[in-house]
Amino acid sequence: MKEGGTTALGVVPVRASATNLWRILALYVVSFLCLQRSCQAAELSFVLSSSFPCCGVWKGWYTPQRTRKVGLAKVVLMRKMVLIADDNTFIRHALFELFKRELDFDVCGVAENGQEAIELAARLRPDLIVLDLSMPVMNGLDAALVLKRLMPSVPLMMYSAFDDRSSERRARAIGISELVSKSERFSVLVDKARGLVYPKAA
Repeated sequence: MKEGGTTALGVVPVRASATNLWRILALYVVSFLCLQRSCQAAELSFVLSSSFPCCGVWKGWYTPQRTRKVGLAKVVLMRKMVLIADDNTFIRHALFELFKRELDFDVCGVAENGQEAIELAARLRPDLIVLDLSMPVMNGLDAALVLKRLMPSVPLMMYSAFDDRSSERRARAIGISELVSKSERFSVLVDKARGLVYPKAA
């Protein structure tokens, strides 16, 4: 390697002093721990830039690939909080695991019906709410009416089977931003959710 070149990770070589060797070792340890815990890019960026300015780290190798996929390579993403409401235990758990696995999403709460979704939303203030249509106590459409009054800026998604066109038309009229059928792949739901909570790339 030539003097002044970079390593495979983009770290500019520095003179081998005890202090610099300690800083480089600490850098790798911090990076490994942060990535292992799926830490937010913002936290890792802060650690690297504030603690190790002399190491010449190229600020690109640790950026999650998912950040670049949504066209926000230059923007550090903060995880968006999702509230899920579905009376089906299997679907509820599947959606919970689906959003938890995403680097740019997290789940702040789950509800079994529309009334519970309203109570949780008022307390947790989510960035996105995913509702089922048919639920006991209060269905998704009635819950959406209340939620739009309580928090009009929070986007709503309806994830349901949609048995009839009238339900779809009413959902649109209420102000539900996206309708996703349960026959669609989970990736469709996540992509539409991302489109609602993150600004489009310029």
